[in-house]
Amino acid sequence: MRKDTGKEVEKDDRRKAYPLSRETAVILQPEDLETLEPPESRDIHLCRFVDGSLLGDQWYDRPYYLGPDGDDDSYFAFTEALSKKEVIGVARWVMRKKRYLGALHAQDGYLMMSTLRRADQVLSFSNIEVAKANTPQQSELKLAEQLVDSISGDFEPELWQDEHRKRVQSLIDAKLAGKKITPRKPKPKAPEASLANALKASLA
Repeated sequence: MRKDTGKEVEKDDRRKAYPLSRETAVILQPEDLETLEPPESRDIHLCRFVDGSLLGDQWYDRPYYLGPDGDDDSYFAFTEALSKKEVIGVARWVMRKKRYLGALHAQDGYLMMSTLRRADQVLSFSNIEVAKANTPQQSELKLAEQLVDSISGDFEPELWQDEHRKRVQSLIDAKLAGKKITPRKPKPKAPEASLANALKASLA
């Protein structure tokens, strides 16, 4: 909003700014930001190969499948080598005018590239204040193991649907049909008195 008129600033007149304090900011012009954009490229630059066990789940962001690009023999030979060595290739590439860091690994005979979070985006567990771990009682441990055993099975991702999206679609369909919608609020569950009670309730 303009301070002098109170009207909304037109899109072409808007600028990005980096605040330095409550009173000072650096204005960034569109041409300034364009100079920072990396040149377009289809190349993937492999920086290093590391043991796959060194990267925990907290580093991974979004996966992409990579297919052969004109040289099938080299593609599948490289895929097999990654699989045999059990290593991950740390790589850089440019996509949508932005530089990315990723992990290249073999998956079912093909290459998969997963974007990686940067070091400043991953919090070390040593920096988190947590209570000291206690040795669980045998009775609670047995209950916990029973809970795990009771719902163990194969991984079937099709069983877990986007329930919120389904509800929204049902709401849209009902409104299109002219039905009156009566909102319902779920009753909050009372907190369990102890872990043992919670496990018993889950098993039940």
